[in-house]
Amino acid sequence: LGAGLVADASLRRACERTHPGADPSALMAVEGTTASADVNAGLDADLSPVVLVGKVLKVVKDYYVEDINPFENSRMAHEAVRYMVSSLGDPGSRFLDEKQAQVYREMALGRFTGIGAVLMIRDQKKPDWTEQELTVVAPIEGSPAAKAGLQPGDVIVEVDGKWVMSHDPYSEAMKVTRDHAASPGDKRKAVKDAEELRKRAISLDEAFTKLTTPQQEPLGLKVRRDGRELAITISTAEVEAKTVESRVLEDGIGYVRIHLLTPQTGQALEGELKGLRSRGVRTLVVDLRNCPGGSLAAAQSVAGLLMPGKKLGTVLRSRDRKDTLTAKAPSGEAFGFRIAATLVNKGTEGAAELLAAALRDSAGARLIGERTWGNAFERTAFQLADGAGYTLTTGKFVPPGGTDFHRTGVRPDAVVAMPPSAAPGSPDDRQLERALAVAKRPAA
Repeated sequence: LGAGLVADASLRRACERTHPGADPSALMAVEGTTASADVNAGLDADLSPVVLVGKVLKVVKDYYVEDINPFENSRMAHEAVRYMVSSLGDPGSRFLDEKQAQVYREMALGRFTGIGAVLMIRDQKKPDWTEQELTVVAPIEGSPAAKAGLQPGDVIVEVDGKWVMSHDPYSEAMKVTRDHAASPGDKRKAVKDAEELRKRAISLDEAFTKLTTPQQEPLGLKVRRDGRELAITISTAEVEAKTVESRVLEDGIGYVRIHLLTPQTGQALEGELKGLRSRGVRTLVVDLRNCPGGSLAAAQSVAGLLMPGKKLGTVLRSRDRKDTLTAKAPSGEAFGFRIAATLVNKGTEGAAELLAAALRDSAGARLIGERTWGNAFERTAFQLADGAGYTLTTGKFVPPGGTDFHRTGVRPDAVVAMPPSAAPGSPDDRQLERALAVAKRPAA
């Protein structure tokens, strides 16, 4: 507004010099309208978004008062993509700058930097606004996040004393200012508090970047867990995620844990299954706890090794299209294991949730543990020519049984809580104990 008033005053003085005695307001209105009509010719037609953006960009380049350098060209294009994607109102569809896009590409291959956790922006509806919370899906095994005790579902509230801006702080202030019962002092205080909160805030993008890049000093986090806020000091590192591990539990019963669904997971699992078969294993317990999803193609490869020929599920696409997914082994080799039980928890997310539900619906496995994360959306990362990119929600998973698990998660057949200090695969792993008991039962 201030800049507009300054410009308005300058134009008035110019009009008075060039048109003595005339009404500056009338001249400004006429000249402004004439310029607007010339510049915007054709822009008021029913244009496609691509043509409209292209025309506006040409107008900006032709008429903006200063020269636009290549960096500004790139920045304008990035901002156009950012707002185009964010206008969808979907936290899973977002613009990625070059550093963030590189982080996503590395994560897809199982390589993590920073605290070593899969993070997601999750919407939480409030009475007057929507919170966008930076949430831990799952820590990567052996990472600083796992060693510091971060758990699936932890909401990162602060990073190094900076509030992670989950909503516009002025939303709360506006609620007070609209309240007729609030005193003028209360209204002024609400606005001042919002200003102070905004000054010590860090954006979601800034927090994400800080948590996924190496830092010289440990980070001080404040996380919210089950309604309580905890202070956690955490270092950063480069972590190569383990995709699969296995062992023999008892005679004839094997255990396979899938940590992450990457392009390497299918091949790694095939090697582990060959080793278990050579040791006489015929029945399996599959562990998908703290598996934060990953590639749908990897989930299909895993399903092909565990339940070849069975249905993995359906992916609903735009314009009423859908893909039906059948489990096919990458090498065509069928192992013939009986999948007795599958372990799941809150850290089982995305494609891993679809896989867990399919092992129950198509292979008869019993699901044991806790309700899963609740993300049935497939998100695809697209790369721009300059290294930046964006993610887009491109499909919705539906398991063979048809249950919609988005937001609600996949419900286990047997709910078994873990002791607070227990980790998957540890001696006091009650969920694994229950799964082993199921595996010992004769096949139905």
